[in-house]
Amino acid sequence: MEINSFLCLVNLVRETIQSYCLIEDNEPVVIGLSGGKDSIFLSIVMKHLGYKVYPVVVDVGFGRGRIDEVLRLCDDLEIECRVLSIEDDSILSAEDLSFISKRYKALKENGGVQSHNNTPCTLCYNVKIVALNAYCRHVGARKIALGHHYNDVVVSFLKTVFYYIDRWCEGNRVFDKNKFTSIVDQYAKVFLDANFIQTDKFREIESMVMKKVVSTEEPPKSIVIYENNKVDIIRPLFFVLEKDILCYYKLITNYIDIQGCIFRDYGCMTPREIVKKKIVDVMFSGGDIYDYSRFRELILNNVSKDGYLIEQVRNKRDEILGEEYKECFDKIKI
Repeated sequence: MEINSFLCLVNLVRETIQSYCLIEDNEPVVIGLSGGKDSIFLSIVMKHLGYKVYPVVVDVGFGRGRIDEVLRLCDDLEIECRVLSIEDDSILSAEDLSFISKRYKALKENGGVQSHNNTPCTLCYNVKIVALNAYCRHVGARKIALGHHYNDVVVSFLKTVFYYIDRWCEGNRVFDKNKFTSIVDQYAKVFLDANFIQTDKFREIESMVMKKVVSTEEPPKSIVIYENNKVDIIRPLFFVLEKDILCYYKLITNYIDIQGCIFRDYGCMTPREIVKKKIVDVMFSGGDIYDYSRFRELILNNVSKDGYLIEQVRNKRDEILGEEYKECFDKIKI
């Protein structure tokens, strides 16, 4: 990747920040830094744009080896990051520690990562957001920046599409990962056709969008309200393609992309990863055969001019799919 290509990506991020008013002038921003290529790229771009950033690695106890890898990489790239343990009572309040403790207890008591249809993603994500929110309080910030890129946005969108197809087109009242995977495999051939947007299947998705039953769960901006403290999660990489991030990442380091999720160590795939691997990775890895603008219109249909979701589809999952459909950790009483 040439310097000009990097600057084009920087300009794309700048335009996204300005279009959705993600960051105000001189406003501090806490960056959720996993050590993977996306959060590393985000940290570099935000620093290049001159923002006051606090890259924070949340140590959720997956092993010191991963944290040390991230610290070495950040040191090589001159990224000044902080490690925040989920047991750090100098940053985390008593309420934070209680919130985190209950969710880890729920994971352990309900089979954790060994459950076939359940994944710990939601609880793990919530734990990290609570920790990052605590760091925001510590440094006086009101924004948490995450490294979700356009591929992630599309994956999130299509995951809700396949949930809907699985429930109402295939008639599966309860989510089963094997059945879900089979459906994704069936639809992959249609989705990966260059003329997909001209098919009846695409028009079905358009209808779902109009009915507000599917949506990305990763808009440019989301509100987090916890303990009466309002913080925005922002996604400055909203329009950046993963392949462009990867190209730049390979240019600046020889590190293999560091993954911070221990769930992958069990050889399991979440619904999100199934959609990403079987459809979105293929969709975005080839030439420019897709009309990205038309696909983007569907996603942006549920995004306001301020970057928030207009309709909170995730919060209405039980209403849309039925209470029995997704018996996941979201519903565990804690």
